[in-house]
Amino acid sequence: IRHQAALFPLYPVLGILGACTNAFTAVPVCNSSIYCSGDLLHRVQLARIFPDSKTFVDLKLVYTENETLADYAKLIHDTDQNPTLDQMKKFVDAHFTEGNELEVWEPPDFDPDPPILDRIVDPKLRQFAKNVIGLWAKQKPF
Repeated sequence: IRHQAALFPLYPVLGILGACTNAFTAVPVCNSSIYCSGDLLHRVQLARIFPDSKTFVDLKLVYTENETLADYAKLIHDTDQNPTLDQMKKFVDAHFTEGNELEVWEPPDFDPDPPILDRIVDPKLRQFAKNVIGLWAKQKPF
């Protein structure tokens, strides 16, 4: 009984922790049915179309994800669930391309010479800050 009395103050804390666990849900880092999980990714990786497992997930979609998955479902259906390596390569070549999905974007309020630079007294530091700010305009997607 003495041990139960010692644990009694912990019950509310444990209840709150349990409620908090249920209240928070993990946000998936990647929810793509092509690049993160799914049969297409699984088959491409097992087929070893590329020399490493990263190349495929770095490719850019030619069509939307839904269109690509619909075409993949048709390929799987048409091949009785067993596409050949050549069929998988042709599918990947037709639906993916090298490239970057990042778009070049410049904020509408971008100022390469913002007034705050005038508050930097040291001319070398002011020029350094201006050079760093100027890098933004020169950025190209990876």
